[in-house]
Amino acid sequence: MDSHLPLDVIVLMLGTNDLRTRYARTPDDVARALGRYLDHPAGSAATLGLPAPRFVVVAPPPMDGTAERFVASMPPGGYDAASAAASRRLAGPLRALAAAGGHAFLDAAPITRTGIAGCHLDADSHRRLAGALVPVVRDLAAGQASPSLVVDPPTGS
Repeated sequence: MDSHLPLDVIVLMLGTNDLRTRYARTPDDVARALGRYLDHPAGSAATLGLPAPRFVVVAPPPMDGTAERFVASMPPGGYDAASAAASRRLAGPLRALAAAGGHAFLDAAPITRTGIAGCHLDADSHRRLAGALVPVVRDLAAGQASPSLVVDPPTGS
């Protein structure tokens, strides 16, 4: 991210890949790892005399372990039922991480769903997620919203 400074707002939606069985990570482990992505750009910006970017931490929707191609589409060491269960517990640690750092948080689960592989957003979910993020990013970039904003997206979009 350093090569792109200065940045006003960074949106991070990570975590699902870290729940692969080969990594044996818990949702808390994933949140701690993601925290490094939050710390580094602020330090780099300060070194360059730039303002720190604001962050929106987005919890990805839980995996759907019952999806048509969930297991069939995964390579060895990929995802299983335990990964799907862990993904349902990921939003809490990510919300806590965002709150501890004074960052905005959005839980994508109420407005998105996964496609037939069970771990990637379907096409319509990309549109709904973007629609939920646009006003948050716009307001954070303009300094009109608290960086510790918790976004509760509409569920009927």
